[in-house]
Amino acid sequence: MIRGDGIRRNIKSVDPDERAALRDAIIEMHHRYFPDGVSWWFKQDEIHQATHVHGGPEFLPWHREITNRFEAMLRTINPLLSLHYWDFADDPTNALGGNPSPLNLFDANFMGSAQPAAGQHDDPSLTGSGGNTIDNIDAGDPWLTNGFYDPLAGTPGHPDRDTTNNPIDPVKHISRTKVAPGALYPIASIGGMPFGEMCPSIPINSDDDILYNTNGTPVLFPTFRLRLECTHNRAHVYIANVSPHIAFRDPLVFLIHSNIDRIFAKWQTNPMYPE
Repeated sequence: MIRGDGIRRNIKSVDPDERAALRDAIIEMHHRYFPDGVSWWFKQDEIHQATHVHGGPEFLPWHREITNRFEAMLRTINPLLSLHYWDFADDPTNALGGNPSPLNLFDANFMGSAQPAAGQHDDPSLTGSGGNTIDNIDAGDPWLTNGFYDPLAGTPGHPDRDTTNNPIDPVKHISRTKVAPGALYPIASIGGMPFGEMCPSIPINSDDDILYNTNGTPVLFPTFRLRLECTHNRAHVYIANVSPHIAFRDPLVFLIHSNIDRIFAKWQTNPMYPE
């Protein structure tokens, strides 16, 4: 593959040095600032928290826009980068056929941890269904030492964005709750979702189960959007069972949304619907 050709690829297939360059560019985003003093990185959470759009037809184009703008900022830092994607069919902690294979995206060299390590801080405020505490950990390095979050936030000398509501201040956690092995697919039943919509109770085992009816014809946009948004919701919870209002504090969400955009593009360019 040619670095800088503008093509987004499965993150497991890119060269290790390109993954490192992507990580480093995200870190550099936290050292560049908008005129209001908010870092390029923290601005992503500010935008999504204030204006994120879910539960309707605007979900896909809105998230395409924020994903494309994020990629454009990465290319300002390193013109040879593309915003590659995490394919939900791959276990991000054990992606077979990766480079190297198997590949663990969750380590201090790339996306941080998904499982506990010595000295990491749990977030005891997270609770799951029925009020049970979620077994969660913080992402750790490379995000911890680069100031993407501060476990001491809320103590003297350590402001906490969730208290100050100031997007300049760090957050206390980048929480991860993925402990079980396996990929996001298969999804036996997508289940419910907020905003008054009901996800279809159908098996989702691949992109095709989102894109096509059982008779092989492409689904129309309302059905497609609902299936894809529901799968998107499961992808977020699969990585971190947190409120959608804070999901964009985790750099991994852009690999999730790059994949969502890939599936959207597959639907848009399906030759069975040339219009």
